[in-house]
Amino acid sequence: MFPCLFPSNSQSAARLCYGSLARLRLLTLANPIRQSAVWRHRNSSDTGGSLFTEEIRTAHYRTLDIRVAFATSSGTSRLFGPIREFVQRAGTAVVHIGLSNGITSAQAAEQLLLAGASVFGFETGGSVLFHPKVYLLQGRERVWISIGSSNLTSDGLYRNFEANSLTTFDPQTQANRAALRELTDAFRYLDAIQGASRRISASDLPDLIASNALIDETLVPVPQRVPSVLRTTRRVRGEVVRIRVPAAPPQHLHPRQLSCAIHVLPSDDLL
Repeated sequence: MFPCLFPSNSQSAARLCYGSLARLRLLTLANPIRQSAVWRHRNSSDTGGSLFTEEIRTAHYRTLDIRVAFATSSGTSRLFGPIREFVQRAGTAVVHIGLSNGITSAQAAEQLLLAGASVFGFETGGSVLFHPKVYLLQGRERVWISIGSSNLTSDGLYRNFEANSLTTFDPQTQANRAALRELTDAFRYLDAIQGASRRISASDLPDLIASNALIDETLVPVPQRVPSVLRTTRRVRGEVVRIRVPAAPPQHLHPRQLSCAIHVLPSDDLL
């Protein structure tokens, strides 16, 4: 559904990481897939979440469009500040999240609303998953796109091994406009699927919890991944595997600091 964009006159970087272990970078003008360089680094701040935060805090962009399968307060609480600052600078933020997947939470949806974003839920009826992971920033002279595997969660943005293709380009050239249009046309196709995409307001959250479209993190806690470095040493198939997992940054907003009380029936009453 979502195209792989390599527009001309672009700078593209594909990263395989939690953000900190390894990086594959493609720097090109016309044919990025054939020119690449690979190197190792140990900069734990160079994660999908930190790169997005760095980009959204520049003055280049006016619109933000996020499409992700899973969103929890572990991720939204850490992007709350940057998204709110973006909206306060007259930016427009729209976030589409998957529903009925047993992971996306009401707390995440509410934090996005509190940050000033318009929030939409994508409902598949449980037959298949809404499963994209796309972060799109657009401005008059610059576009930044991340397409890959990072959900809007702390682990997906800061800790897991993830692979994301990052592309930055000037949207004023004809070829680049066409590449961007291919992606936004795919977005419009998804938005037009009858009954699938619906706008979410704070007043909708109790009903979405009761119908199991969103989880309530007070009943089904989601790990918040406190800012600490985890070092693991395990023996796998006779070999010692050592992994240093980088810390997630501190949260901008605690998941319990919510503006709207979310009340749900006891689980025995959810029939």
